[in-house]
Amino acid sequence: DVDTRGWAIDGQMQGNAGHWPVGVYASYAEAKPSATNVFNTDPNKKKAWSILGEWGVIPDTMTLQLGYLDGDNGATAGSNKDQRLMTGVTWLTTQNLQLALWNTHSSGNAYDPKPASGGDNITSVMVFGAF
Repeated sequence: DVDTRGWAIDGQMQGNAGHWPVGVYASYAEAKPSATNVFNTDPNKKKAWSILGEWGVIPDTMTLQLGYLDGDNGATAGSNKDQRLMTGVTWLTTQNLQLALWNTHSSGNAYDPKPASGGDNITSVMVFGAF
């Protein structure tokens, strides 16, 4: 048997600022520690909040994104703080094909010492198609 003890709350707002579409997304989640909790086997409670804003600079074609996460990964003190800053852009190339590019920079003592390969920055590309 395993526990699945954790909870999250999510809020979303979408609308227009002038003729530009905008979206704001926020969430908070936490999971209590337990040796059998699939969400957290670390010694302390895991918790995080995040906020993301999206602005349609070219309506129905291109958006810019900016997001921030502040979390505690449940590890022992001194290696538990996790902050991330995300910037991104999406481009709807055709009606059913979207290209997304984003970069996430991580900071906080969860990344100390930094791995020899770097480990605090990641850039991703996604091509999304739907029919």
